[in-house]
Amino acid sequence: MNQLKRLLLYSGILCSSFLSLKAINTSSVFSADVKKGAPALEYRSGYDPDSHNFAHRLHYQYGLSESWRMRLILLQSKNDLENLEYRYARWEGQWQFLEDEEAGWDSALRFELQLADFDDDPSRARVAWTGKKDLDEDWLVRWNLLTGH
Repeated sequence: MNQLKRLLLYSGILCSSFLSLKAINTSSVFSADVKKGAPALEYRSGYDPDSHNFAHRLHYQYGLSESWRMRLILLQSKNDLENLEYRYARWEGQWQFLEDEEAGWDSALRFELQLADFDDDPSRARVAWTGKKDLDEDWLVRWNLLTGH
């Protein structure tokens, strides 16, 4: 397993050294895990000093059961020509249908409805699939597949 860890680490460093980031990301690779209760309030922000673009988001989530979690996300952003503006509100419902204790890995479907600012951003509906496999105590692998309109 140590060789796999080194390979993943070096691959990530190598790939990231070729990237030129031009966007602000307030997102992440989400997990398939759902826990009953477990409320969470999270704030994320990003800033690009070259373009003076700024974005921030607030989300609240709550696990209704061991299988279902609901989340509400609000996002605002600005560039150097604008004031801070509302961009979207998004509702997410996530259903975990595989548990690693029984199946050996976690898997879930996430349903999204995003209502955007009608000036320039489109609203969307989307379905996402996610999986997570623990490799050992320190390492895990996650993957996401998203489709929407």
